[in-house]
Amino acid sequence: MDTAGEDGEGEQGVRSLAGYAKAAADQARGDGAGAEHAEGGCDMSWKPQVQVAGEGEKWLDNSLRFATKEEAEHSARDLARRWIMVTNHRAGESFDPITHMIKDDRMVALRQVEMRELEHGDLVIIDGGRFTCHPGGEVRIEYDKNGISFLCEAGHHYLDENDVNDNSKVVGVYKPVKASPREGGEERSAK
Repeated sequence: MDTAGEDGEGEQGVRSLAGYAKAAADQARGDGAGAEHAEGGCDMSWKPQVQVAGEGEKWLDNSLRFATKEEAEHSARDLARRWIMVTNHRAGESFDPITHMIKDDRMVALRQVEMRELEHGDLVIIDGGRFTCHPGGEVRIEYDKNGISFLCEAGHHYLDENDVNDNSKVVGVYKPVKASPREGGEERSAK
């Protein structure tokens, strides 16, 4: 795995919501993601990791999980700047659900949604590891006579009971958490 310190040209892994889907799609295509339509899959995310002096080769991480490697690398760089005695940092693969995204240089908490919450026209974030017919990122929910769907490489991916877990959440579908005004917002600077 590459270290987070090796930046590409231009951006440093930070994506606006509009560019989020493109970043996820570019990353998935670069990793050889197939175009086949699948009903399942598993959550796949990226976690920021650091190595600290005195811990040997052990990689440490926090609870943040991102849809893209670039976001996790950005977060790992941020950890390396804030933590003491960090010797290395990277983005590591994880099979935990996505918890955050970076939007307009700010960290945004995400939550899984219930099927009943989805409305025609909603913009949601999907996990490309869950839906192999789509590389992941931002999609618009559509309703038609066949049900609830989003556009994918095979046409439409229809969400059904196979996409819902035991807690009534649609696996791999997320919306930003909306904070109450007294909490001061769920977003924090990602700089």
